Amino acid sequence: MISGSEESSAILILLSTVWKKFGQLNSIVVNPSLHLIAGHRRLESARKLGWKYINAVIIDKNSKADLLEIEIEENVQRSDFTAEELTYAYKKLAKLRKKNIFSRFFSWAAGMFKKLGRHKQS
Repeated sequence: MISGSEESSAILILLSTVWKKFGQLNSIVVNPSLHLIAGHRRLESARKLGWKYINAVIIDKNSKADLLEIEIEENVQRSDFTAEELTYAYKKLAKLRKKNIFSRFFSWAAGMFKKLGRHKQS
């Protein structure tokens, strides 16, 4: 069984890998005094990558109820995938990245027809 700290470390490694490839996709949330409200893993990932600046949304709410509601809402929006959903998504991604021979031939043929069409118009 994976411990909470091992799972957290794995999530940080995955997030850092994604950020290296695509950059920061979601902002952290802070209050006007720059106290972190939401995005602890994103902030840790940025630190791990040595980034000095990241995007942040500043929300001027300070009541404990508002802060908790923001944290809950952000987590609900993110909604973690189940293991089955992640497996399905990664398999689908692998298929999209590795086109089969028919897809490659179709793309090549479509490109040839486009070139022929441009050639006739000239």
